[in-house]
Amino acid sequence: MPNSIFAYIFKYSMRQQVTVFAGTLVYLPLLYLSFELPKIIVNDALDADPKSFPRDIFGYTLDQLPYLYWLCGALLALVMVTGGLKYVLSVYKGVLGEIMLRRLRYDLYTRILQFPVSHLKKVQGGEIVTMATAEAEPLGRFMGVAAANPALQGGTMITALVFLFAQDWLLGIAAISLFPVQAYLVPKLQVQMNALSRQRLSSVRVFAGHIGETMDGYRDIHAHDTTAFELARTSGQLGILFRIRRSLYLIGNGIIFLNNFFTQLTPFMFYLIGGYLVLSGELSLGALVAVIAAYRETAAPWNDLLEYYQSLEDNRVKYAALVENFSPDGLRDLPDSKRDEKPGKREKFAGELSVNNVSVKDGEEPLLDAVSISAPLPGRIAILGPAGSGKVELAQLLSALRQPSAGAINLAGQDLAQVSDITLGRCVSYLDQGSHVFTGTWRDNIYYGLKHRPVRDASTGGDRGTDIAEAMRAGNTTNDPNADWVDYEDAGFASLAELDREAIRLIRRVGLAR
Repeated sequence: MPNSIFAYIFKYSMRQQVTVFAGTLVYLPLLYLSFELPKIIVNDALDADPKSFPRDIFGYTLDQLPYLYWLCGALLALVMVTGGLKYVLSVYKGVLGEIMLRRLRYDLYTRILQFPVSHLKKVQGGEIVTMATAEAEPLGRFMGVAAANPALQGGTMITALVFLFAQDWLLGIAAISLFPVQAYLVPKLQVQMNALSRQRLSSVRVFAGHIGETMDGYRDIHAHDTTAFELARTSGQLGILFRIRRSLYLIGNGIIFLNNFFTQLTPFMFYLIGGYLVLSGELSLGALVAVIAAYRETAAPWNDLLEYYQSLEDNRVKYAALVENFSPDGLRDLPDSKRDEKPGKREKFAGELSVNNVSVKDGEEPLLDAVSISAPLPGRIAILGPAGSGKVELAQLLSALRQPSAGAINLAGQDLAQVSDITLGRCVSYLDQGSHVFTGTWRDNIYYGLKHRPVRDASTGGDRGTDIAEAMRAGNTTNDPNADWVDYEDAGFASLAELDREAIRLIRRVGLAR
């Protein structure tokens, strides 16, 4: 994953961001015209000399009242067009945000599958769930507007300022006179907001992990009567969260107060300076009315830009925290998603299993130290030892669930580290007392080792999916009614019914039919 949130955005949505930017460029000239028309209505229709009528407009001769109706109709049409364009852009940005959120969550889930086994012991499941769901949600919304909003808000503000300066340079200066003060104060306060946001994210994850730990250790808590202790821990964590959020509210609302204060102060200067210019005959009343209306379009996007800056800083911190927490050392390589060729039957390794001077460390703690063994393939070996002796770690090494810190494992003449996950998934199985029963039926779990890629029913004429990762990321595969993931051919059966019969026979044989 890219380290920068904008690098991630432009890597996966450059074309869509350019589309929104182009729509913004179409919107800005129409916005300028919406400032100009009210001034024309006041000065050229209502306050005009009646002797200047009738007038010729696009080949039609119009008196003063029809001319007013025509201008008002043009203004109404302009309002509808600009409103419709903003609606389309807003919907497009919202959908783009959801697309980016889906991709981000998929990429985070992909990272989870790449976590080394040793890392899973160091993190709480609740923390990972919180990061992939609650913390990713606002990031998706921001990604949809990351490039479009500053372009729209900045363009709107510049368009309004151009109109203001075109009417009178003094009014233009009055409109922007307080912007530097806000531009200085808001970033200063935002630095404090960023530090508090980082603390809040960390505290929320700790609290989520505490809840997950409580669920896992529920029986022990009641067996040892430590509910008061756990409640005290919870109260302490919630107290920390409360104090952080209280500070965030104080600073955040302080920024809002400053923005609102400066927004209300500028119209006072308009009435004072603009009123003087109207009374002295240097500015028309229609121009002053249009200027005040245009300032509303200047103040709103300026405040939106300040809010965007706050949102940018907040989401930049969140994205950096996600990348950091989903990038532990020793990430596993996932198999290539493009599997055009149909793999052959399960390979049978023949030769020798050789473990050469293998060591495994968990941080600085040695779990295995210079282990060497050899055994014929096919064959059987037993690894014996008490808990903590390293037998589990050695079994995980032979299944490629762990990577050795030193040494190498050779499987029938092949370096185990070089054997693809596609081959390992079909030729090597690993089961222990911690093996998980996945959501679904017992049939789903029994056949779990055969679900390597989607299989289409032969009657449909389709073939196997070729780019699983892209299809799943785009949400296409799960909606296919003909998709089936049980590769019965890989298990050596001619049909799914034949596989079912064999599974039922084995279940009865081991006494699990009941």
